[in-house]
Amino acid sequence: MRPTVTFDAVGPVIRGHDAKFLANPSDPDGPSPTLSWIVDSGNCQLDAADPSTFTSTSISSENPYMVAGKDTENEFCVRARVVDQYGAATVAFRDVPPLSQPPVADFSIVPTTGTTLSSGAFPKHTMLKLTAQLVPNDNYDPLDTLKYEWSLKDAQGNPTSMIGACAVISPDTACVTADVAGDFELELDVSDHASPVNKTVVRKPLRIAAGAPPHADVVILSPDSPTVVPGAPTSDGLPTYPLGSTLKLSAEGSTPDANPTFTVTVAPGTKPTPIPCVGGLSDPYVQCLTLTDPGPYTVRVDVATDDGMDSKSISFRILDDQLPCIDDTNHPLSVPPTPIPILLASKPTAPDFSAGKTCDDLDSYPNTTFVPFNWFLINPNAPNPQPVLKATGQTTFSLDRSQFSVGQSVQVRLEIRDGNAARSAADLMSCAGDTCKSAVSLCGQPTCFQRYTWTVSFL
Repeated sequence: MRPTVTFDAVGPVIRGHDAKFLANPSDPDGPSPTLSWIVDSGNCQLDAADPSTFTSTSISSENPYMVAGKDTENEFCVRARVVDQYGAATVAFRDVPPLSQPPVADFSIVPTTGTTLSSGAFPKHTMLKLTAQLVPNDNYDPLDTLKYEWSLKDAQGNPTSMIGACAVISPDTACVTADVAGDFELELDVSDHASPVNKTVVRKPLRIAAGAPPHADVVILSPDSPTVVPGAPTSDGLPTYPLGSTLKLSAEGSTPDANPTFTVTVAPGTKPTPIPCVGGLSDPYVQCLTLTDPGPYTVRVDVATDDGMDSKSISFRILDDQLPCIDDTNHPLSVPPTPIPILLASKPTAPDFSAGKTCDDLDSYPNTTFVPFNWFLINPNAPNPQPVLKATGQTTFSLDRSQFSVGQSVQVRLEIRDGNAARSAADLMSCAGDTCKSAVSLCGQPTCFQRYTWTVSFL
């Protein structure tokens, strides 16, 4: 009788993997026959059972027999031949279609902005990157071309639009912009191109925590600090700024992207509107405000996001229009005045008297269209000494030495005015002394003079 042989695969035959086959040869008439194997690509041919077709150089006598992964990428034919001691032969054969295994996948959730909360949730407005990973296993089909499909559903199972491609597009990644708080479910479908399609579905919960409510803030960037004005009213405890000040307001300490709005109130008076600062970029968080009415002011900043609202206010006082102050003279404005000696024999090399500027809230010289200085002479030895106007609208004044002799003295008076000429004249007229001063000084000096008188002695 002829020898017989049967064989089976050891485990599943996976496309692209080595496949193992184990034969069971036997001979009813004698010792175990000689076994040999051969593998052919494609389906087994009609003559597969013909022992004479075992002519390939790839014949193997191993048992079990290993078919290399390169030969299992498509359907193949395995044949086993046995030959007994008398030369009788039998062939067993089988078509082997390799299996395409479903992919086994997982995915990670990594915040690219923000952090993961201790509860495992992610803060609202966090950007999340999802990355798929294939899980290695013995049955994985390395030749599969995989398709990745991502979805995000809310607690009711409705798809949301918060998921999409990342900036760097890759099929195995997706990004979630967590703009809405709540509980969601992420789903990854991974499928291959087998027929029928193999598919793996991975689902993970996702919790987006409600964002923190916005924070409002407002400060005055410039002037750097309130004006310390000696004598100015501070009974209400508010910081003070001179009339005509331009305040640079900043809400940059507020929550970003919170759409700040500035509101100004003053009682009484108009309600000025902050505007973009001159020469600066259009920045909704930085605005400028020029104030030409005295009184108490409040600036309120309101911010709002979909997580709530907040507001912050600051208050300050704009002072009444103040009298100007003499500043930057070549002779000191001392109290009491210091006598000024002049040698008649000396030839002057500079003006005897000069004034360079005034301090004022609205009309500080030299930033005015007029020169605010008037110069007078007074003969202290006259029966009824009266000031005589000698120069107006001049920054300097010199004495005519030919009109004086050694031992004589004369008084030189300087008066200033601001843009409100009528008020300046009335204030000076109501002051009968050699010096006139106001209680409020915008120059940072201890005394604010509108009139000052020097005594000159000729030597």
